[in-house]
Amino acid sequence: MSDKVIPPINPKIIDEFRTYFENQIGELFPEDKVCVLLSGGIDSTLMGLVCHHLGKKVVGVSYQLEKEENIDCVRSSNTSDLMGWDFHRVIVPTNQIEDWFFHLIYEQKCQKKTVLEILYPFIFMIHKVNELGFTKVITGFGNPLPDGRSGNVEGRKDWEGYLNQINYEWSVTDGTQKCIDYGKSIGVDLHLPLIDERVVDIIRKISFDQVNHPYEKTPWKRIYEDDVRKVGLMDVRKISLQKGNGVQNLFPKVLKNPKINKPNYSKGNNIIRLGSLIKWWSKQPKKRIPKYINLNPQIKEGNQPPIIEFEPYTLKDVKRESDKELFSVVTTFSGGGGSSTGYKLGGGKILLMNEFIPEGVNTYLQNYPDTPYEMVDIRKITRRGGREYVVDFFKSKGIEVGGFDILDGSPPCSTFSTAGKGTQKNEQKNVKYSDTTQDCIGMLIHDFVYINNVMKPKVCIIENVPSIKSSDVFQYSLERMRRWGYLVNYSTMCSSNFGVPQRRRRLIVIGIRPDICKSIGIKHEEEILDLYPEGSSYEPTIGDGLDGVVVDEFERKQLLLNSVKQSTYELIKSIPIDPSTVRGMGTVRENWTSDFNLIRTSMYQPSPTLTQMGQQMGRGGCFHPMEDRVFTINELKRLMGLPDDYILTGTFNQRSERCGRMVTPPIYKYLSQSIYENVLKPTKDVEWEGEK
Repeated sequence: MSDKVIPPINPKIIDEFRTYFENQIGELFPEDKVCVLLSGGIDSTLMGLVCHHLGKKVVGVSYQLEKEENIDCVRSSNTSDLMGWDFHRVIVPTNQIEDWFFHLIYEQKCQKKTVLEILYPFIFMIHKVNELGFTKVITGFGNPLPDGRSGNVEGRKDWEGYLNQINYEWSVTDGTQKCIDYGKSIGVDLHLPLIDERVVDIIRKISFDQVNHPYEKTPWKRIYEDDVRKVGLMDVRKISLQKGNGVQNLFPKVLKNPKINKPNYSKGNNIIRLGSLIKWWSKQPKKRIPKYINLNPQIKEGNQPPIIEFEPYTLKDVKRESDKELFSVVTTFSGGGGSSTGYKLGGGKILLMNEFIPEGVNTYLQNYPDTPYEMVDIRKITRRGGREYVVDFFKSKGIEVGGFDILDGSPPCSTFSTAGKGTQKNEQKNVKYSDTTQDCIGMLIHDFVYINNVMKPKVCIIENVPSIKSSDVFQYSLERMRRWGYLVNYSTMCSSNFGVPQRRRRLIVIGIRPDICKSIGIKHEEEILDLYPEGSSYEPTIGDGLDGVVVDEFERKQLLLNSVKQSTYELIKSIPIDPSTVRGMGTVRENWTSDFNLIRTSMYQPSPTLTQMGQQMGRGGCFHPMEDRVFTINELKRLMGLPDDYILTGTFNQRSERCGRMVTPPIYKYLSQSIYENVLKPTKDVEWEGEK
């Protein structure tokens, strides 16, 4: 029997990859000189080659351990010499490992062996980037092509399923996220062009067999084929972190120190023993650890990354802050009050809330009964009588054109859960949404923008899923704001960087009225990005969030019983309890395929995104780390960053849905505090002079 014939990748697809990367990097890096973190493999080399072909001067940075050769660094150096790039080799010290061990666990909050090993050399590389005068750097992190044995097995088994699961959370490992956060802490932004839905959309046009035929990562190597051959990477396979750079031999030295290896881990190899020791120390209070030197290199006073830990709080705390009435907010698509709670924590006063789901309004008013509200579909405000009707409607609530600080809204995002699927989906009829069915819910963002353009708040804030940025509907709506003079920009914020034990990423738009921009000196939309608060270098874990939580025993038993009744019970039982990291079915069953998500969370990591359906009874979703059930409502409130005594109304499924749809309040607390200090406070006396 002859071998299977694998057709070559269509050259048009290779051109499509090239065009995407050159356009993306050209927009992100308009400057003539660009810094690239080189790892010796094709992923990072591709980033350098893109810059090279854009006519930019490439500055490469790689590393080796002191007195040891790193083959990745050697390859990076050779590539740089052949391409004429400026190259900087960073020497990473191998002494004081005990001090670094505790520094990485307690100052950088590394809780896993791989994260510690990845971050350690990265710290020195990113300081070199900073020293060279760069405030941003390109990396090859997050490559979506199958990488390693497990990725190739999974891709061959179900190529479409493999591609469907690729998203930011899937691609960005804990180690990568820690590097991103550390870079931000010293003023260097990491850009990961390989992580984008558009890259995956192009990959869909090729088969799994074509991905690694005839070379590993063939699509990347074909883009600049002559250069890849020139630098000798055409038929070279990646050497993993654990094998290529010597770091894997560095930290096991602490196992020999009885003052550090207090649990006396002696069974198993160094990988298992070191992983167990790191996990053990990460659970210990800081006061129990031996004295160590905080070795963070070259961090100047005042540049230390912020540490925002999880802190339980109550509605009394919310009221105390809200009573300051530092700024005013009109909130639409208010749901059960997640964003409003955040604004109140930031010192804001809610002038009016609008929500059309009755159970959402009920929840909101149970917690904030004195808030003026309007339970109506926003389209009945915007489409009833034009501008005059909108102005009169708000005037009847005591709100004048240009007379309030922030217009807030979270238009439904269900039709944007997969980016770029076109207008058709946004215009669907009878779409199931919460307790109702709706038509064209993906277009509601235009109704929100219409209210903004009529009522002229100083600041407009929109929240949605990150993938909305690739939607034409989203981009058109922002253009409508710009036509009325607003300067607009957006960025993605992650809840775990702001004291919430959940990696819930949301895209936040900030639009600022033209007279306010002029008053505070904002001339370009890029400057709006400076308003987003700096996130914490520490991510609270589920263990942090659930510490001391009061669990309703009746509810807990009901959830356990409900799990037993489900067809998925045997599946969740097959995932061991108390995993060191989030575990899905794919980690325990090699041939696992399914159209629903089923994972066991970990006490030692933040929760993945909790969705409005994933925590309901009778569905797959995020299960408790220690028990075969989803989370109770009190546990959900902790994982969402809600007050402990926050009241959620309705059935269990309605209450869990409310949580899954909410903005996590701490994100808006820190965001609104930044906007108040930098925009609203300096323009307190600026009055709207346009048409009323």
